[in-house]
Amino acid sequence: MERLRKLYHSLSKTEVRYLKSYLEAFHSKGENKALKLVELLECKEEISQDEASRMLYGNPKSKAMIMLRSRLLERILDVLTLSINLHGNPIYKEDPPLVEVVQIFKMYSQAMLLRRRGLNELAEELLEKIDKQSELQGIPEGKILALVQLRNMSSSPQAVGWKLKSEIEEAIAQYQRDIIAAGYFDEFRVLYSSKTSSDPEKVTFLRKATAELESLLESKYSVRTHYYYLDMLVSLHSLLREVDVCRNVLQEQVDLVASQPGLKTSTRQGIPMIRLARLELMLGNFEAAFQAAERAKWTFNPRRNNYLSATVYYLFASIYTDRIKEVFEDLQSLPPLLERKKNFPSTPIIQYLFSCAWFTMGDFKRASHAFDETESLLNDKGGWNIGLRIYEIIILIEKGSLDLASNRIETLRKHIGRYKVSERENLIYRYLYLLEKSAFDFSEKLPEMTEILEKLNFQVKWIPVSHEVIRFDTWIKSKTEGESFYDLLLADIKELVR
Repeated sequence: MERLRKLYHSLSKTEVRYLKSYLEAFHSKGENKALKLVELLECKEEISQDEASRMLYGNPKSKAMIMLRSRLLERILDVLTLSINLHGNPIYKEDPPLVEVVQIFKMYSQAMLLRRRGLNELAEELLEKIDKQSELQGIPEGKILALVQLRNMSSSPQAVGWKLKSEIEEAIAQYQRDIIAAGYFDEFRVLYSSKTSSDPEKVTFLRKATAELESLLESKYSVRTHYYYLDMLVSLHSLLREVDVCRNVLQEQVDLVASQPGLKTSTRQGIPMIRLARLELMLGNFEAAFQAAERAKWTFNPRRNNYLSATVYYLFASIYTDRIKEVFEDLQSLPPLLERKKNFPSTPIIQYLFSCAWFTMGDFKRASHAFDETESLLNDKGGWNIGLRIYEIIILIEKGSLDLASNRIETLRKHIGRYKVSERENLIYRYLYLLEKSAFDFSEKLPEMTEILEKLNFQVKWIPVSHEVIRFDTWIKSKTEGESFYDLLLADIKELVR
């Protein structure tokens, strides 16, 4: 019953209307129990099988209920494959290739039924259409099915003995490559993408996989194999820190998806752009990163998790390209989505970036409020935790909550004593300690404080795509010189990209 409930509640309003019409059209006599069950599912979303059976049959354990449940499940599946639903459903609009695959196999079923009725000409027309659509979409398994049936129906010695035989063999070779490529892709995703796998292990696996796929592509080309090959090649060059090669491969992957109808899902169009945005951010190419992140964001449905992943890089890039005000206008619909997606990993990072954006605009109250939504990031003890602690201290100082800031600096000292932190974070803590001892007097410039700032500015690298969006040494400079933090940050960024 649980599977039936989930399936029913996944239907759109239009699909529900078609289901009801379908149940009414094929009902012959007596009470329409299937329609009654649909009405129960509508009224009581969590209704149990026993309760539904009692209401419909007067017996919570009626065997008729089991049969009714199975029939309704079949009818819902029938409705899902109606062409009008496939083309009109917003979910499927995000994945046109899926619709094509479903249509191809649906036409194949229809062709088999037509052959059984002796309507061979109509069956042959459908099979030829399947062949053409499968070729266009890069679906060799569809070609194999269609061509085998066409060969079986053919009376031409030439077609059976050479033409169809060679086309079938070519499609089989392509499909074999797709299976191997998808296998490597899935194996890497499941076994090697976890944090516990070391980079050398991943590199070894990816070298082997990409070498074999390259060899297979040279002997027989397949669009899907090419896509998987490029995807794993990106992962390989990312691990090897070969950024220029990685960028070129990503662009090749973007171009491949754009040129092939059978690859144009929102995921395949958007994920390479997310990866490109991240790469450009890490290289300091913030304008290019913004363009890639914006393109990725608009590729995805705003209700999807990938939309939030793209938004992370979109916000990073917007802060570093002085676009944050216009981007805030663009993202007005985001807060309700963040509330629904609290457990998604990108959500607290977006809240952190919102906080940083408010900080750059001098609204420390809103910055503090958004910061409160980042609590789950504190679980990353050796990474985000330390960065967020430092950022909270900065906000407290800006708000004038100096006693609380002193308390947080002491807590930071204890945290650093327990966990391994970077040299930059150690230097920042030391500066905050000295600042607190000077009663947060920014005009006080002890020799050690000056030395720390010199190191932060020139020796210990600042990483823009990190938990230090509010660059510490730039913030200190803004306080000591009485200038706008954001103006100074943008000036520092211009120096970075020269």
